[in-house]
Amino acid sequence: MRSYINYVKITSVPKPKTYSIVVISVCLLVNLSACRKRSSQPRPSPPDLRSCTRVEIKYYPSTMECIFLNPREQKLLNTAERQYFESLSTIIVEDSNVIKSLAHDLSSGRYSGTGHARAQRHIADVTCYHDNEHLISFKDYGSDIRTEDDHWFDYPRRSVRISTLTPQLDPFRLRATCSTHMSSCRSDMRLYLDDEYQASKWCDDIVRVLRANDFSKKEIMGDFKCPSAGEGKCHYALNPDCGPNSPPDTVLLFETKAGWNQHGGPELFTFDNHDPKGGCVLLNDGTVKFIRTKEELKQLRWE
Repeated sequence: MRSYINYVKITSVPKPKTYSIVVISVCLLVNLSACRKRSSQPRPSPPDLRSCTRVEIKYYPSTMECIFLNPREQKLLNTAERQYFESLSTIIVEDSNVIKSLAHDLSSGRYSGTGHARAQRHIADVTCYHDNEHLISFKDYGSDIRTEDDHWFDYPRRSVRISTLTPQLDPFRLRATCSTHMSSCRSDMRLYLDDEYQASKWCDDIVRVLRANDFSKKEIMGDFKCPSAGEGKCHYALNPDCGPNSPPDTVLLFETKAGWNQHGGPELFTFDNHDPKGGCVLLNDGTVKFIRTKEELKQLRWE
């Protein structure tokens, strides 16, 4: 490159336009060479946890707030359960099979560079050790992670789920999801069935109006199910004595055994869909309660 430039200078005095073209060409060649050099450097690999023996997880902003996202959902917990969550500021995982599964999932990450901004907040801080020796730390964002040296790895199919390391929290996750599904049913009823609720076909009516508004069958049917109740099209029943203008604390929807278009009173309520035993009840104002005893059930307004 240097001999070519010297040749140009010696053999002719280029016109200003020709000189500019020469300078630009040289710059492009230099930049291309630098890019090739950078591209030849190996890309960072996903975190390697094959030698990991202990994982510490700190959910953000707290374990309870990570599962129950707002104060209304947090009312599904009683005092003892809140105290349990407060004891989980750091969760330690030492099960070798669970850690091995996490290591396998992390190895599938696709490198996406450094310094990326993420609109969503991260879910958890994860620190990995070999015995007492620190191996690596990373922040979990759900579909991607960021290592402590600011390398990002994407997992488009959400193959890494930190939640699999904490199965003790699954009953609470399922409870929160159940309450969300029930709230979605109420929102659909309030939005599309304003005048009255036909108890004998309330599920059919929701499906009909949502299909008319271009919702997919998969989107619609998921909201009828309690995720911890097993098989069945719908795990909720409608209280026929509750209408759009009933008092706010009247029971509107409640958990029951699997069925479709179910409607009735507290005799249909089930405590068996969750562990620990209990069931969600949704009031006319949108409040969701988790009912644990028959006495609590009797205290609710049904008419």
